[in-house]
Formats: sequence, structure tokens, C-alpha cells
Amino acid sequence: MDMSRDRYVIDGYDELQKAARIHVARISGEEGLQVPAVSIVQSVEPGPFRADAHFATRKGVPTVEVTERAMSELSLEGLAFLLAHELGHLADAAWCVRRTRVLVAVFSLAGVLMLGGFLAAVLAGYFNASSFGGVVTLVIGLVTLGVWLLLACAMSREGKMRADLFAIRHDPELTGARELFDSWEADKPEATEPMTLTRRVCFLFRTRPYRSTRLRTMQAALSRNTR
Repeated sequence: MDMSRDRYVIDGYDELQKAARIHVARISGEEGLQVPAVSIVQSVEPGPFRADAHFATRKGVPTVEVTERAMSELSLEGLAFLLAHELGHLADAAWCVRRTRVLVAVFSLAGVLMLGGFLAAVLAGYFNASSFGGVVTLVIGLVTLGVWLLLACAMSREGKMRADLFAIRHDPELTGARELFDSWEADKPEATEPMTLTRRVCFLFRTRPYRSTRLRTMQAALSRNTR
């Protein structure tokens, strides 16, 4: 039993898994994508067992994990949007690779700067020299690490939005998207008050855009496509 990310694959759900595979195969075929494996899971992230899905490449095998609740509670439209969103990550694999390279490069730079600054400061103290350069380098490394964190969160949000724009081809009325977001709202409501400075700062560290933002972006994209 794999308990990573508070999830585990459910055995004995052959019918649900078969139904999910049919939907995934249909959307993949329409988009010309490789058909990934499908697993029915209890949860895809820590927290409530909500209607959700997750795309991952496990041991080199692209896999869409769908929660039992999503299969049992969502309508056909909601399930189509959810699965199409996860397949959007598969379709956007080239962008995901570039994102990973950028994040690895920035993180590596931060590590080199922090380690180099620390060693320089230690050696300076050992030789009774000024440690100013080492301390400055260490601080720059810490700032670079902060930039990496902000960049990782921003790219995660962008990846969600890009997958949404892929998914609307299979949910042009946004019926499924609204149903899915409404189910999440029932489990964990999002703040609706005006954006304060504190909320704006907190938003920088969110890995998911606000649901209202996602809906507005999809609506705007559909409006542009119908002109």
C-alpha cells in the first residue's frame, strides 16, 4: 500500500477503473495522445477525499489517478473536464520539461551560492580575514532560493491554467468545470473578500490559482474562440 501523498490504489474497483479508462482513451484518441494508465485511488493529496485526479509519470509510465469519489459523484461533464485537465498535463509535456529545467537550474544556483558563501565565511574566519564576501554570497544564495520558491509556485499555477485551456475543448459550456469547482467549494471554501495585501502576498505561494480566476480565464478563452 503506497501512502505517499495520503493516497492509495483501491483494489477491487474494476468497473470504475474500466469506466475511467474508457473516458481517458476517448479523450486521448481525439487529441492524438498516448493513452496513459489509469488507477482508482482514495485521495490524490493530503486532506479530504474529494472528487479529484492527478497526472504523474510513475516508473516511466504516464498515469492518471482518479479518486473513487470523482468516479461515483461527478456527472459525465464533470468527469470529462477533470480527466481532460489531467491529460492536458500530458499534452503539455514539452513545457513541463522546460519548467523542470528552469527550476533545477535556479535551485542548483542557489545551492552553489549558499554553499560557496558558507565555506568562504568559514575559511575567512579561520584565516582571520574579512568574511564580508562570503556572507554576501550566502545572502544572495538565500534570496535566490526564495526566488526559486516563488517561481515554482508561479509555474505550478501556470501549469494548471494551461491544462484548463486544454480541457475546455471537451467542456465548451464549462458545465463540468463549474460542477467540479462547486464540489471543491463545498469541501473547502475559498475566501471571497477583496484582495488585501496579506492575501496578495499569500497568493504568491499558492500552487493553484483561485477557482474564480480559473473560470474567468476559461470564459475569456472561449469568448475569443467564438469571435
